[in-house]
Amino acid sequence: MKETPLIILGAGKSTIEFIDLVNDINQKSYDKIKIIGILDDDKKLKNKKINNISVMGSIKDTKQFKKEKFFVGIFSYKNRFIRSKIINSLKFSSNKFINVIHPNSIISNKSKIGYGCLISNNCNIYANSKLYNFCNLSPNVSLAPFSIVSDNCFLGNGVLILSKSKVEKNTYIGFRSSVLENIKVKEGSRIMPATVVSKNITSKKAIVFGTPSRLIGFEKY
Repeated sequence: MKETPLIILGAGKSTIEFIDLVNDINQKSYDKIKIIGILDDDKKLKNKKINNISVMGSIKDTKQFKKEKFFVGIFSYKNRFIRSKIINSLKFSSNKFINVIHPNSIISNKSKIGYGCLISNNCNIYANSKLYNFCNLSPNVSLAPFSIVSDNCFLGNGVLILSKSKVEKNTYIGFRSSVLENIKVKEGSRIMPATVVSKNITSKKAIVFGTPSRLIGFEKY
């Protein structure tokens, strides 16, 4: 049995969900993940516990942990650009970040997955698809063959990315939304829940909604 010691970066509400997911993975997998602690820049949280896991310090304290791996647990769509800056500031090699993958998901050995990703339960990642670094997939997400999801993207529950579509970095796709075939989504976009993206999103940080999708605004973050 292999046990990976892990530090979570970020102590928001999503951390509770992440800890629950890790606990479920540990029950189903031979290899285990041992969460050592949490780092967060909110000084009020220091020495407090989230689901019995202690907040040990701030994110700048990552250098103290030589043997541990890291996972960035900041999931809010509002914080995805801040999250990107935090990741870039860490300047760690890729082997310091682990992928957390639920064993109930189906991942083709002909797909490509980066590092620092979360793949929740019941996801399907099919052959010739590409999932880049630091992406978070909620349960029931499906990436069709030849689809591409770039760095630091968030895909909500039940999201479908169809064949030959490309989602650029820092994009957030709300639950039960679909990106249809051969569609390109510009970086930093936010696709609202239950949206069908049927045409290219050509502007950065666009907010789209509806079936079919329409532009309703731009991100101010």
